[in-house]
Amino acid sequence: MNLYHDSRDETYRCPAGAQPCGTSVRLFLQTDAPDAIVRFWMGDHAYLYPMRPVSGGFEYTFSLPEKPCILWYYFICGGAYYGNARDNLGGPGEIYAHEPPSYQITVYDPAYETPSWMGDGVMMQILPDRFFRGGKLPCRAALVVDRQHRRRADADLIAV
Repeated sequence: MNLYHDSRDETYRCPAGAQPCGTSVRLFLQTDAPDAIVRFWMGDHAYLYPMRPVSGGFEYTFSLPEKPCILWYYFICGGAYYGNARDNLGGPGEIYAHEPPSYQITVYDPAYETPSWMGDGVMMQILPDRFFRGGKLPCRAALVVDRQHRRRADADLIAV
């Protein structure tokens, strides 16, 4: 079975990228299958919608929610699933025999204004998993609080 969708190409998702609340979005799934369903969910709510047959595949056009959110979707077609590639970066997807990773549409409020204090600030995101080395690293500390919240001197700290 032939299945293809590219979330970054406006042939398959128009418009592409993050969208303001209430915007209309068209999804297209290229396939030779006899039918297709798109599965959406937001928070705890899931929705299944049959797609409309068009030349070369199926399409579904819908309006985004009126409140900012993350909307997730993938396709079900002839017993197979088509969703985001394993890297979860969007773009062309993959066929799966089970529920796949989903594509994402970020729905934002166009009236939102960034606070003025953020304009001159520097944001840092600390990602401890990027520094994991495992094992113990020697760390000479005059005073260290361990996991039991007791103070001890000259401790070996475990890398995180």
